Amino acid sequence: IDELKGKIDELQERILSLKVIFDLPQLHETLTQFDRQISEATFWDDQEKAQKILRDRSRIDEEIRNWQKKEEELEEILILSDFLRETEDSKD
Repeated sequence: IDELKGKIDELQERILSLKVIFDLPQLHETLTQFDRQISEATFWDDQEKAQKILRDRSRIDEEIRNWQKKEEELEEILILSDFLRETEDSKD
């Protein structure tokens, strides 16, 4: 169990460092900027530009969702790890 906990801690550290490398807060800010542009009345005046913004927005949104999914999965692993540790402790 200690080995499993060590691997989980290592995974958590990797995810946190990758979030810094990929600058998740900046991705959120970029998504917000795209949403502002999309809501402007003149957004569709330049069709090519509008389509590029929509593609970029979709790509960033998917990346953010992937990070959120990874965080949720890690949280589930941590909960299961704690449960396993408590179960092992109660056997002793």
